Amino acid sequence: MAADALFWTTQTHEKRPFLGDTTFYDVLRRLVAARVPLVAIDAGTDHGDPRAHTVAITSAGREVLAGRADHVRLNGIDIWRGGVYLSGSDRSPWRWDSGGETLVS
Repeated sequence: MAADALFWTTQTHEKRPFLGDTTFYDVLRRLVAARVPLVAIDAGTDHGDPRAHTVAITSAGREVLAGRADHVRLNGIDIWRGGVYLSGSDRSPWRWDSGGETLVS
């Protein structure tokens, strides 16, 4: 799928869209550069414009999406979310509860 189409598709799944395209492409780059990549990006035609690339889910990404693998266990975590610093080489005590729209431990 084209990266720009993927961005707009994610927006349709947000209850209250807040993720801008720059942040989206940063997240996408982290998923590609992870120790165990969850997505792959083709070389594209314009290396400076992420919208020009095609994104594909990897087999590890399919396993995570299906709930058979865990992104944090595969790749660790090192990021701020909602004022909370999440860090760990293979686990995190925090998870996002999409039903409750809150961090839980």
